[in-house]
Parts: sequence; structure tokens; C-alpha cells
Amino acid sequence: MSSGCALALDPGHASAYPSRGTAHHRLGHRDRALADLDRALGLNPSYAWARERRDAVVRDRDG
Repeated sequence: MSSGCALALDPGHASAYPSRGTAHHRLGHRDRALADLDRALGLNPSYAWARERRDAVVRDRDG
């Protein structure tokens, strides 16, 4: 199941957001990536992988 389908079925599915955020980042959509990663962290603040992915997007954005 894709992350988009998982989120359509369950918007509180925290682990789908960083997967979709990573895909957005790879496509160069940093704002969308950060939005998804922030949503994941809002649902689960201790989600280490989401935090790592968010930090990677910010590093890429800020150079």
C-alpha cells in the first residue's frame, strides 16, 4: 500500500508521513516534504526516523 493510500484510510498513520515526505524530498519538493515530516512528528514526537529525515531536508534546503 502506498503512503498516500494509507493516509487516505487513516490520516493518523504517523509512519506513512515520513515515507511520503522522503519521496517529496527526492523529487525536490522540500516544502511538501517538511509538511509531511512535521505532521509525523506532531503525531509522534519521539519518531526518530522522521526527525532524521526532517533534518536531512533542512540541511539540503539550507545548504
